[in-house]
Amino acid sequence: MAGPWILNAVPSNINDSDKNIVIKLFDLNLDAPFFEVKHEEALYLNFKFSIPSGIARTGYELLLISVILTEEHTIFNWRKELQNLSEQIKNIPHILEIFSHKNKTSPIIQMKISKIDRFLRQAINKFEEFEGDHPYGQLLFLGIEAVGKSSIIELLRYGTFSPKIRPTLGTQILRAAIEHFQFQIYDVGGQKAIRQTWFKDCHKPDAIIYVVDVSSSETRDFEFKEEFERVIQQYFPTPASFESNHIPILILLNKSDLVEKEKSESLIKKFSQLFNVNQLPMPHSMSLVSVKENIGVLSAFQWLISKKLME
Repeated sequence: MAGPWILNAVPSNINDSDKNIVIKLFDLNLDAPFFEVKHEEALYLNFKFSIPSGIARTGYELLLISVILTEEHTIFNWRKELQNLSEQIKNIPHILEIFSHKNKTSPIIQMKISKIDRFLRQAINKFEEFEGDHPYGQLLFLGIEAVGKSSIIELLRYGTFSPKIRPTLGTQILRAAIEHFQFQIYDVGGQKAIRQTWFKDCHKPDAIIYVVDVSSSETRDFEFKEEFERVIQQYFPTPASFESNHIPILILLNKSDLVEKEKSESLIKKFSQLFNVNQLPMPHSMSLVSVKENIGVLSAFQWLISKKLME
């Protein structure tokens, strides 16, 4: 079969430049089925999948679904939506007839193409409804280097853990959806040189997430404490600021999978004393979590939503 080529586009008037870029995306040799590509002002969100074929030399045909966004609307979970779309397309009986059948005007072929068109339009409608109806908030992630901030954000955005995430240099501004809420996330690097610039940009978050690595050596405890106290001093410098700046703080004790389960309660006690959490007047919560095992992360953020964004 000759290819690649565009089977269907919604809307149909997508320009040739965008179509040519989508065709070139087939040449990217990536392991992950979902991948993002930024080109000029557009963001291409893509999901590549295969369908078994008795005709193709490889034994399968590759298909690609691409969403082209001209603004940063990545808050919608396109990864999950495109995966669902791929399953819907796979479930169309004899779907490969669309590509191999000589008579493209055949009623059967047209019916199958119409199904794909309908699936695509349903996904677009779902996206537009989501963007318009969901509440919005800003989250500020802080913590020293290598505690797992970016991994937690990856889990919130895509529901997956990646061991290959690179350290954050500077500040990344990302978007995610948790429950029925949209969030703009500030992921701030934790290297020592970067920490001095944490408060250079005056972020006004709706909540602060401070992340700690409980598996690290006790020699890092002083750093954990020192930087936490800097966060408190920055956002709550005076007693009056507690009332006017009603920001909840969520403390995540990450990498609990790397310590013995019997030590869980002692870790909570240790860091509660280290950060004097009983003296914190603002809404606060401390949770022992493992982003690698996906333990405790979602319930911790459900607390955050209930405390701040449900008010």
